[in-house]
Amino acid sequence: MWLAPEQVRVILIVDELTDYAREVRDALLDADIRADIDTGDGRLNAKVRTAVTRKIPLIVVVGRREAEERSVTVCDRSGKETPMPLDAFVAHVTDLVRTKSLDGAGHLRPETGTATV
Repeated sequence: MWLAPEQVRVILIVDELTDYAREVRDALLDADIRADIDTGDGRLNAKVRTAVTRKIPLIVVVGRREAEERSVTVCDRSGKETPMPLDAFVAHVTDLVRTKSLDGAGHLRPETGTATV
């Protein structure tokens, strides 16, 4: 997470939420987190697949519900999805980078905690 060139990718479900996506990205940038928004025309699954292929550690999906609640749905590389308030997410990512954590990197088997081969 801490070493990735792009640490967080923000993906919109609908184009009309661009302002909220920018707000999310700007909050991350203000916390010195490397983040960008996928503004492409593709479907949600294609955008997520592209982010996974590019090994971006955290993918943030924003839809109408997230914009209304000022929250995000976070997908890490292990495939786990977690909804959380935006401020809590920024604090969480900042902590991951500060501690150089490997949580959510997708390289451990959840049941055993051992590395995948």
